Amino acid sequence: MATDAAPIPALRKLVVSAPAREVGSAETRILGQFAIFIGAGYIAYLVITSGYFAAAFRVSALWWSIPGTIAVFASGIAIGVAGVMKSVRAIQITTTVALLVFLATIALWPLAWNGGLIDDAHGLWFVQFNGLPALAAALIWRVPRSLLYLVAVVVVAAFDNYLVRTPAVSSPLLTEMAFAWGFCLVPVAAALMGFRTARLLDHTRDQAYGIARAAAAAQAVATERTRFNALTHDGVMATLLAAARQGNSPTVTAQAQSTIDNLHRLDAEFVVADDLGPRASAAVIRNSIAEVDQSIPTIVDGADSADGDSGYPPEVVRTVAAAAAEAARNTVRHAARAAGRHAHVTFSPGSITVTVSDDGPGFDTRAVPAHRMGIAVSIVGRMAGLAGGSADVESTPGRGTVVTLRWTAP
Repeated sequence: MATDAAPIPALRKLVVSAPAREVGSAETRILGQFAIFIGAGYIAYLVITSGYFAAAFRVSALWWSIPGTIAVFASGIAIGVAGVMKSVRAIQITTTVALLVFLATIALWPLAWNGGLIDDAHGLWFVQFNGLPALAAALIWRVPRSLLYLVAVVVVAAFDNYLVRTPAVSSPLLTEMAFAWGFCLVPVAAALMGFRTARLLDHTRDQAYGIARAAAAAQAVATERTRFNALTHDGVMATLLAAARQGNSPTVTAQAQSTIDNLHRLDAEFVVADDLGPRASAAVIRNSIAEVDQSIPTIVDGADSADGDSGYPPEVVRTVAAAAAEAARNTVRHAARAAGRHAHVTFSPGSITVTVSDDGPGFDTRAVPAHRMGIAVSIVGRMAGLAGGSADVESTPGRGTVVTLRWTAP
């Protein structure tokens, strides 16, 4: 009779989709830091370029000079404020506004130009930091659009500056554009790579979390499959074997009813969130043994003297109780004298030890066939699958059997 449940689903099939970007993600943190940096950069350039405002105002119409200057620096500083607020949405909005304002301001300057010239190599004030808005573009745009914006502001700003400077201080237009492009490209590329690295880190983290969730799901499936296998052997197969050997006896009837009850409780068994104390754990183990045979005396030590704050995970208690019940079932099946069956449970902080013994005919543990699941799966395998758990089966032909179950908190 096959007892294995359906195979565990492949891990890759259990990986769920990555969760939405969290506020504490690497990309979000770097986004906020860059936003603050850019806002501070606008403040710094406001101080640095303030000496060039007068020259620009002399060659520009009033409708452009004051509104354009205020709009450019106010929108840039707003990016830093949004970064301090740690609001991704605010950073996106303020950055978009700042990019559009800067490009519109420098694009409209030729319309405001009154034909005057500036006899200064620095020229117009906005030429001094046209890479800063391009750096801000990296906050909200990917590589192609950010680089396209950088080209646009470099070309327009260099052209404006070429128009307004006197021939004595002017440089070739293409040279100005090439220098500005090369100078601004380095920080913009660094920002783009920084955000790409942050996105990769977030993606890797999400994948790791997904794999961890999948592994937990696979472990849960494996645990349920082991539980079902054990119940099939401990209950169904044992009951059928007893019925074949003993017929319709009261003992077989009681065992069959117990198996049916266990099947009904399969989905609801041990739905406990908190750890169980020594007394509650002792009751669970004692009841599991009593369900097999109420005549087996069970001695409990340490349930009252153990640390009152100590507790045992429900899964540990359930596993130890199930393994103890299977050991008790073997004693009933193989030991002729009821007086020779004993169970001893010992509790201490962080550990449980259960000993089930009989003075029956015993057996050679090395000669147990591999297909016999009673000891290999329901006792040894069940305890081995429990972190910190172990099982030791000692038996000698003619001298009885002692099964010792141990769990120690890892």
